[in-house]
Amino acid sequence: MKFIHICIAVAAILLSSVIPAAAGESILLNEIVITAPPVSSGPDRIRYADQKEAVAINAAETAAQIPGVELVRRGANAAEPVIRGLGAERVKTLAGAHPLHGACPARMDPPAVYISTMSLDAVRVVKGLPSVTLGRGATGGMLLLETDYDRGANAGTSISARAEVLWNEGRDGYTAGAAVEGGTDDLDARTTVTAASLNDYTSGDGTTVPANIEEQGVSLSLGYRPNDFSRLYGHAQFKHEEDVDYPSLPMDVVESDSTILTLGYRLAPLDGTLERIEVQGGYSFVDHLMNNDRKSNRRMMQAETPSEAETISGRLDADWRAAEHHLLTAGVDAEALRRDATRTRRMAATGMTMKDPIWPDIEIDTYGLFGEWNWNINKPWSLRAGTRVDQAESSAGKADARLAMGAGSFTTVRDQYARFNGPAAARTDRDETLYSGNVQIDWAGDDAWSAYIGAGRTERYPSASELYFALSPAPGGYLIGNPALETEKRYDINTGVRWTSEHADVQVSAFAARVDDYVLETGLQKIDLNSDGVPDNLRGFRNVDAELYGGEIAAEIDLPAGFSVPASLAYVRGKNTTGNRDLPEIPPLSGAAALQFKSDCARAWAAEFGLRFAARQDKIDSAFPEDETPSFAVVHLRGGVKLTRALRLEAGIENLFDEEYHEHLTRETVLATGDLGVGDEVPAPGRYGFIKLSCVF
Repeated sequence: MKFIHICIAVAAILLSSVIPAAAGESILLNEIVITAPPVSSGPDRIRYADQKEAVAINAAETAAQIPGVELVRRGANAAEPVIRGLGAERVKTLAGAHPLHGACPARMDPPAVYISTMSLDAVRVVKGLPSVTLGRGATGGMLLLETDYDRGANAGTSISARAEVLWNEGRDGYTAGAAVEGGTDDLDARTTVTAASLNDYTSGDGTTVPANIEEQGVSLSLGYRPNDFSRLYGHAQFKHEEDVDYPSLPMDVVESDSTILTLGYRLAPLDGTLERIEVQGGYSFVDHLMNNDRKSNRRMMQAETPSEAETISGRLDADWRAAEHHLLTAGVDAEALRRDATRTRRMAATGMTMKDPIWPDIEIDTYGLFGEWNWNINKPWSLRAGTRVDQAESSAGKADARLAMGAGSFTTVRDQYARFNGPAAARTDRDETLYSGNVQIDWAGDDAWSAYIGAGRTERYPSASELYFALSPAPGGYLIGNPALETEKRYDINTGVRWTSEHADVQVSAFAARVDDYVLETGLQKIDLNSDGVPDNLRGFRNVDAELYGGEIAAEIDLPAGFSVPASLAYVRGKNTTGNRDLPEIPPLSGAAALQFKSDCARAWAAEFGLRFAARQDKIDSAFPEDETPSFAVVHLRGGVKLTRALRLEAGIENLFDEEYHEHLTRETVLATGDLGVGDEVPAPGRYGFIKLSCVF
């Protein structure tokens, strides 16, 4: 079915849903003290005001504060979450109930970077066994961005405002934001404005890394209660970026605009068996423009790519009380995604112009039906079991567009799919049914102990790039999609236990997973693709079988005299069992620990001396390709003081000992830029300071 038909269908039936999730503890922090994340297999949660990283400016960087979450960076400002070793579109990002997608084929714009955390209530991370009510499968987990500003019923009339500005000495720039929020008994409202202007940074040994960004954003959240059992709510957000540097990619962002709109209506509580019914929908559009104006190859070739991503979604679900201890949630959802990107290349020597349809007018539409049963068996036991079925359809509208393969040589996108993936890849229209489900048992024995264990299956439809990336230059050579890919099927076991006492909170979680038909990006062959007589690296996608296992440990220990020690450790191991080698882009063993102090005097102040470390990563896939990464440890010193009832001052020094290091997931440079040569590892920032002033009134 064509995209416009999907749009009409979704609008007509107003599909949507609330997002029920497995029970989980929240991270409760003050402005400077860090506590351990929850062990629950439900979402880990960080509120904006509770962030431990003062320099984090978007939802992705906030999520990375949870053990088990790392970041891939293709530029200093393009942080893409990796959950338990899996990232890209294996991690699903939701604004409310609306799925978000970036508009860049090279993943310059992971969707979470478009969301300022100041405009949200919280960022939540689902590491494993997501509720089936959260939409179609994501084999790498989910990022849930809470967009609805809800003060609760009968909150009264109130208004408050907050503002903050942070100076980042290492990047000679600032981030700033302001929010006004409040309402009446019937109305909740919050509006925010944010801005950032950051420049290049230097690493520990003085290497200059391009890292410029200019951005501005605005958001509005409204909620209205016409009566005691209904609520209408919505969220709107716009963000503009320009002049953004990407040393790991052959282009930089000229400008990028994102618009996100969500709307919902809920009836609850209701009398009788039907307790709640909710409808919710969303729309988002990203308009993205990149070129190579500031790249070293500009003198030989001028390149520019406008690209866009448009998403429409809807969900309808309801709760039925089957018996006193039995609750059934059931519903339907739908998502329509359209992506298009065409690159224009002009050769300086000859003036010849070529157009490359990188995303050849791709449409991916999904319809889902789900049901979930929650049973409070008897104290301390409870059970959650759910299943969903999705129908996915996709196509490439420009599959027969011409590709320029050197001087006077042309072919089509479809021909190249078949050439490198086999005859089955020439069929670009797909239609598949996906099945997912899981079951989990929770136990809460007493005030000290709780535990869970669960198992499930998640099926993921391949992404737009995995299926349809047209043969085009990309980091590492050329890249081509594979329309003949099978869907990923992940089988999980998750378990965890938590122990709390008056002075300690210790949480341990573990998982093991088998992924059938894992979609592996890898090197395919060396072949001259542009008729210049030099073999090019060709990369593509293949189905393999894989295994992953690992877990996290987090603890918070209270010491006498206002001191405390938070610590965490995360590990994941990934194996390509088909090729008997390691999976690529798997983060190494990593962890963090700190000694914190918080005063209890009238002018409260706090301080933290902390450490973050990562072990050597030598479990790599040389065919990806990727390199081994040495271990590192970086130290920070942070503090804060409440100057008045309204004003708070925070300051800190990051990478205190000016360590030279790089993260395993940060990609290498493609072209010489700054002080970096072709293929160099991109180092992390060296020692720098920050100062932040915030005001609440």
